[in-house]
Amino acid sequence: MTLPQQDCGIARSLIKKVLFPFIYPPNCLTCDNFCHDPELMLCGSCVDLLELLDPLQRCPRCFFLIDPLKTMGCRVCRKLGHPFSGLASAFDFTGPPALLVGQLNYQRRRFLAKSLAACLILQFDRLNWPLPDVVMSAPVPVIETIFWGAGANELIAREVAGFLGRPYVGGLKFAGGFHLKNTTGIRDKTILLIEDAIKTGESLFACGRALLEGYPKRMYALAVCLNPSLYSEINEHGAADAEHS
Repeated sequence: MTLPQQDCGIARSLIKKVLFPFIYPPNCLTCDNFCHDPELMLCGSCVDLLELLDPLQRCPRCFFLIDPLKTMGCRVCRKLGHPFSGLASAFDFTGPPALLVGQLNYQRRRFLAKSLAACLILQFDRLNWPLPDVVMSAPVPVIETIFWGAGANELIAREVAGFLGRPYVGGLKFAGGFHLKNTTGIRDKTILLIEDAIKTGESLFACGRALLEGYPKRMYALAVCLNPSLYSEINEHGAADAEHS
């Protein structure tokens, strides 16, 4: 006898909600504490720590935390020249967000790409950036794709492209450095470059310089996580220069 489709759906739901927690205890992905909701896969404490950074408190071009009382512009932008019209992240590279990026990168939990992309979409909506013509990502060496498949950057970027209804273009390659593929047509287009985490900024800025070879109209970079101390050295040098001037 074949069960009706509705009954099969109810049965699968019961197995997922009742049987699975006994076989696979629903522990939090980041702190390993018990999760009351196995579908969420994060405990309540870790969910509370997933708070988006406020773009209004950040420089719109480099996303450095700025003093709203100062009117002379961002000191970091004056010291650091990067090719993007805007750079931002959803979270600081610390706590649960950093651990989730690590889970996707090193434990290959590919299902996390969609959730992290959703966080980027929420932040993108707050940034008031223009809708991109194409979505791109920083590539990984070919040898890594052979063994591991698509990198975290690409997985997240493809999900972001799907949310925005824009094409994903794998127009960059890594071969001793970042280069623009000859077949990539990005002239006069607005590009959204996706990164899982900006730690030093070197690879991101190198990708930006490579993209300039295709004469895009504008480029924006959005990451899941940004190292909060990324610009600290530049800012400290800037403060010292200001004191001596």
